[in-house]
Amino acid sequence: MNSSKKLIIFTHGGGRFTNQLISYGHLIGFLAENKDDFDLINMAFWRYAHLLKMTSGDSRCTFTTQHSQWKHLEIIKKLFDLLPQKRSRRIWNDIIRILYAYGFISPGVQTIIAKDASDLKYCLGEKRDSFDLANPEDINLLNRAKVTILAGWGVRSWPLFKKHQITIKNSLALNSEYTRIAEEFIQSLREKYEFLIGVLIRQDDYRLYVQGRYFFNTDQYINWIEQAKELFGASSKVGFVVASDEPQDIDKFKNLDVHFATGIAGGRGHYLESMAELSKCDLIMTPPSTFGVWAAFLGDIPVLPVYENSQVIDKRDLLNNHIFEALAHPHLSIAVN
Repeated sequence: MNSSKKLIIFTHGGGRFTNQLISYGHLIGFLAENKDDFDLINMAFWRYAHLLKMTSGDSRCTFTTQHSQWKHLEIIKKLFDLLPQKRSRRIWNDIIRILYAYGFISPGVQTIIAKDASDLKYCLGEKRDSFDLANPEDINLLNRAKVTILAGWGVRSWPLFKKHQITIKNSLALNSEYTRIAEEFIQSLREKYEFLIGVLIRQDDYRLYVQGRYFFNTDQYINWIEQAKELFGASSKVGFVVASDEPQDIDKFKNLDVHFATGIAGGRGHYLESMAELSKCDLIMTPPSTFGVWAAFLGDIPVLPVYENSQVIDKRDLLNNHIFEALAHPHLSIAVN
């Protein structure tokens, strides 16, 4: 281990699993670009570590090497693992605030928070609107201290993310426990269909997200499925894999060649099975959602955005470069950015 390396401790960035994946991806892109200069411990991902192939065997969520500072954080990690679920969020927030207070006053340690989108307030540190991991001035900030405690949705570098996308994809591959089930599920459908369209129905929290702008009822999704069946089914037999964050009425989808993902809400599977199954389709039809776009990134398949009730499905709307084209899309960029 290079003892001269600086250490970044990333504590939180806002959002749930897929948003944390995106933040992690940017950090991995930075570490891949600066592998001889920095180590990373991603505390923000501790609660999701078991879901990925790489981190399930390394609950520290480090990249790319181990660092002696982990010995001090290991106590926090063990405490977090013992927390009762109902009290864990409040206690965790208190632990993070104490960590920032320690970093704020300790020599050789600095704290930086860039556009915090979480519910964790009152952390001591340098507040910034953004932190560009490819900007020499921001990198110089990381070099000011041996340890930087860092947070925020504004910690980004899409150019590095794109440059190191293969490393990011491999590092953040889903645990084989979920991909194995997805492979078996999709393989059975490949025997029946020439073309598979994944469909993400996002309802639950989208009733409130951006004032309900991207909440669509089930009948609207069925309307889009019918349109897609006519559009893509002209030259091949098309099937649909539907993932949803709310239980759906199966009878509404009759005669549409719809098959519900094994991880659909209300089912027996894990939601990561749904992500893996969407990623193994030929394209994904999704509202502005990091879940749908990340699945397309994992599978390297196009995205077909759906974003308003009056929308007519058109092949010209396809985003062939998934997450990277989503960044410039007037609707998907609201979720991904």
